[in-house]
Amino acid sequence: MTTVDPYVITVTVTSASQAKAKKLKGGRYTLDANYHYSFSPDVAFITQANTPMLYVLNTTLSVNIVGFFSTDAKSQLGDPVIASDGQSVTVMNANTVPYLMFAFLLVAPQSSQDVIYLDPSIICKVPH
Repeated sequence: MTTVDPYVITVTVTSASQAKAKKLKGGRYTLDANYHYSFSPDVAFITQANTPMLYVLNTTLSVNIVGFFSTDAKSQLGDPVIASDGQSVTVMNANTVPYLMFAFLLVAPQSSQDVIYLDPSIICKVPH
């Protein structure tokens, strides 16, 4: 079995006030408008079978990843593994069927009970 390098998705999270002060372009605000977030790349475009997807936080805020959920109805994603420091999560993508799915990355500030819901998209393009 060939080893595939992780597909890295950088998750940037800032406070809404920081985003407005920096005049950030792109990305989205959370429903409560307290946070601004973006993904790089914006959409995970998976083209190889058995690709580990690695979501990595890029933030100055004290937040941790606390969950990962998806709309995967075709058994393409494995169980998420959150790093012990809460700064990344890895999910294996089998990529055996062409498919568009949505994910929900849950991020929680360390100082409150709030949960920030982030929604990256994943496109699976089966290798030939």
